[in-house]
Amino acid sequence: MPLFSLPEADATSPTPTQALSALSILSTLGSLSISHFKSWGKCPQQFYFKQVLRSQWLSDERNFELGKSVHKLLDYQARKLPLEALLQATSPTIRNSYGALAQHPLAQAPVVANEWAFNVPLTLGEEGEVAATTTTVWLHGRVDRIVAPPQALLEGEPTLAGTKLWVLDWKTGTAIPKLPAEDWQTRLYLFAVFEARAQLGYEALPPEGLAMVYAESKPKQRPAVRLVSLPYNAAWHEENRRILSQQAQAMLRAIGTASYPLPPTCPDTYCPYGPVCGIAPATGAQLNLLKPTWPTAPVLANHSVLPQAGSVEEHPEAWF
Repeated sequence: MPLFSLPEADATSPTPTQALSALSILSTLGSLSISHFKSWGKCPQQFYFKQVLRSQWLSDERNFELGKSVHKLLDYQARKLPLEALLQATSPTIRNSYGALAQHPLAQAPVVANEWAFNVPLTLGEEGEVAATTTTVWLHGRVDRIVAPPQALLEGEPTLAGTKLWVLDWKTGTAIPKLPAEDWQTRLYLFAVFEARAQLGYEALPPEGLAMVYAESKPKQRPAVRLVSLPYNAAWHEENRRILSQQAQAMLRAIGTASYPLPPTCPDTYCPYGPVCGIAPATGAQLNLLKPTWPTAPVLANHSVLPQAGSVEEHPEAWF
């Protein structure tokens, strides 16, 4: 089936008008971020409303205050800017979370890049209708920090022996992914940094010289910083290339065929599109405890709904 042909509409398909609208913005999806992969992986309908129709919903900014503030302070720390006045004016929670990370040896490691924005090409695979028409998409994002680990840090992380570059991600308002090796952030960051290694002055670096390190601030615990490290390798790089390519093709094919099927149950307890997608809420005692209260009135695409405040971990794309 050609990329831009439209199937017959059924009860779950967007109308031809919606499909044509999606096709008209296909070029804007030529640059994919973690948010695209996460929403597509959770639910094609969520991807449709959030990434294709761009129906963005307001959220409680208080949920993200800790993460945003600590990330900004760490950014200033890497640039050696004075922080005394800012730290005095901020809350103890933010100050303690920042202090735990700033005092860790990771934050003292030589900085190769800080708040590093990337835009790298991804050549799609040979299979599928999309590859014949769209051969390359671009992946974009922003990495918290990339460091060259000194010997003292390497000695403390035996699994990372021989690595030359660490991709750091600070976790404050969000937790380290439960399956970090399979998380879209891990896959995309490692793939992008290795593909763009020449820009960082490490053109000869092999995949085995790279690692992803998550650092989660736990100021009330000991140790105050929890680390999860993942050494990279050539086989994993090719796996990431294949998986990212397959998912990118699937997204573009969904737009081209106007097909965004609903999963059997809602995978995102706090998804704001529940009132308009028609899916029944997920069941289970654990979800009933967290179930938000949805508005009963119809929700228009250009209106905003403030979901019930909940776990920021449900929306990790809000801050990395």
